[in-house]
Amino acid sequence: MSKINRVLFIAVCACLINIRCAFAEENVISDTDVNYYSSEDLNSESEDSEMERPKSAKIIKYTRKYARTIKLKWKKIKNADGYCVYRSKEKDGRYRRVATTAENTYEDKVKATDTYYYKVRTYIENENKKIYSDYSSIIKVKSKVKNKKNKLRIVEIREKLYTYKEMHNDLKLLKEKYPDYFTYKVAGKTYDGRNIYIICLGNKNADKKILAQSTIHGREYMNSAICMAQLEYYLNNWNAMYDEKFTYGDLFNRTCVYMMPMLNPDGVCISQFGANGIKNKELRNKLKGMSGISNYERWKANARGVDINRNFSNHWERTGTPGSSMYSGRKADSERETRIIKRIVNKYNFDFIISYHSMGNLVYWDIGQSGEIYTETYKLARKISKITGYPLGEQSEPEGLSYNWTILDKNIPEIIIENGYGVCPLPESEYKKTWKKNKDLITKLIR
Repeated sequence: MSKINRVLFIAVCACLINIRCAFAEENVISDTDVNYYSSEDLNSESEDSEMERPKSAKIIKYTRKYARTIKLKWKKIKNADGYCVYRSKEKDGRYRRVATTAENTYEDKVKATDTYYYKVRTYIENENKKIYSDYSSIIKVKSKVKNKKNKLRIVEIREKLYTYKEMHNDLKLLKEKYPDYFTYKVAGKTYDGRNIYIICLGNKNADKKILAQSTIHGREYMNSAICMAQLEYYLNNWNAMYDEKFTYGDLFNRTCVYMMPMLNPDGVCISQFGANGIKNKELRNKLKGMSGISNYERWKANARGVDINRNFSNHWERTGTPGSSMYSGRKADSERETRIIKRIVNKYNFDFIISYHSMGNLVYWDIGQSGEIYTETYKLARKISKITGYPLGEQSEPEGLSYNWTILDKNIPEIIIENGYGVCPLPESEYKKTWKKNKDLITKLIR
């Protein structure tokens, strides 16, 4: 074939392909893959004049019980095969289809600070075609986060996970909502670059100071949600009467409460997302190389495979291997997280410390101490037991635990509160029961 003939042959083939594609595009009727629609869009996805279109759905209820969750409900349409839900940040803006569902409800995860607009439309299916109704009326769901008077909750655990990112965002939103009642700062950073936060609730010049800390073990992250929910609960009720004499704010002005809601954020990320939860490539590769790891979900240690609660100097001895639940590290106080906790305790010299762990619904206090510190710790443990309903646990063996150091070296009472029943990470069903037992714990202790 000559060069000219080859060129002509290629041109003819290209024309035929274009004609075939155009013909195919004209005859395709299917659900669109396009995500955005202006408020003036016609129902161009599925027009079919030979079949009756379904009735339009009407949104009859919407709630924003939590700052990041919006729940919609619409009237169910008879014979409908499903519904499409569309969302926009502007009433006359571009709408994104966020869900296709056979149910007449939808729960949307959103940014807490934004206002959203929604509309819904029904569809029926016929011979692989979707026939759509008109759009419903648009409804508006406002953000109320900046309003101090509203009771919209910011901290939520609607799923099993409460992540480091959620805690970080919740702190910012709570500070925006309650700028005058608390402060927070970074106490230090983990090996994977995450912040360990310390919160100061109330009067930092108060005569008494206590510390509530949680999640020294990665898989125990439900306690971070409990700690953050306590913070929000106390802030929400700051000006409310606690009893006939004091408001909640009065209590925190007399006793300053420090909180460290997530002592081991790297461990939390590993428990929730596996080795991919670690950003640093070198750390991640070492993590993957640790022996004996069969289930990251059960991870207790930090990003270097050290159980922080076996790394404190009092009665420390080397146990386990990296990644195992009992690995105490290459030497006492070898880990950043351990040193950050000790630095905070040394700086503030707290009157007492409560540490949230999981599991068993027990209160641990006895580490072999004697004398006045024994009496103080025992009284505090009995009080916590009465408030929570948790029985007192048996004496623990001193083995580099955090409360070995605080009780025996620092002479500060520290109580371990083991929240929840079941295998860690605790199931979501344990949250409400645990929250009910701990909601007023701090205020009852400082009253």
